Amino acid sequence: MALEEGSVDANAVVAWSPTRELTEGAVLENASEGTLLLLPDKFSEAGKAQYRDFNAGLIKTLKANGVSLEYAYSRDERTFLSEYSAGEIIDSIVLGVVGNYTADVIKMMASVVWQRVRVATHREGKELEQVKVSLKIAEYSIEADRKVVRGLEYTGPVGGIEKALLAALENPNSVGVASNSLEPGAASTEE
Repeated sequence: MALEEGSVDANAVVAWSPTRELTEGAVLENASEGTLLLLPDKFSEAGKAQYRDFNAGLIKTLKANGVSLEYAYSRDERTFLSEYSAGEIIDSIVLGVVGNYTADVIKMMASVVWQRVRVATHREGKELEQVKVSLKIAEYSIEADRKVVRGLEYTGPVGGIEKALLAALENPNSVGVASNSLEPGAASTEE
């Protein structure tokens, strides 16, 4: 069933539990409040963060357009791979935000997804809006002596991201956001 223009699928945003690697301290070491982090697509057996090779250009383009986007892992903790197919490129996009979700952060996230999908598919306009993606978001905050990582996932057309995430922001009880509360040095049990 197609959604009416302007409507939001109530099931588009759901809880997501970030993996152990995405809850470790390296992600937060150099990030400041409000920073949008590009989280790795996967990890090598040695534990290095692995990103798709076109991400360097993506980050430069978005920074030039005013989006505060950084790699979650330092240069020596990440590698780049190019063996992804276009389907894998847009299948899942994983971002992190340090601090709270705000309308401005959601707009930046939508910009990241639009640009990434546009580059991967070479589509524009209405055709681009209809491409289905999965956007996983980890929200990192440090409260007193513990780190809290909350996650959610949007699945739907690129054109619906901003509206669905804004609706979830306005009514957080509509999304059962997964949350990990970690004491310093503790490992997450979520996989």
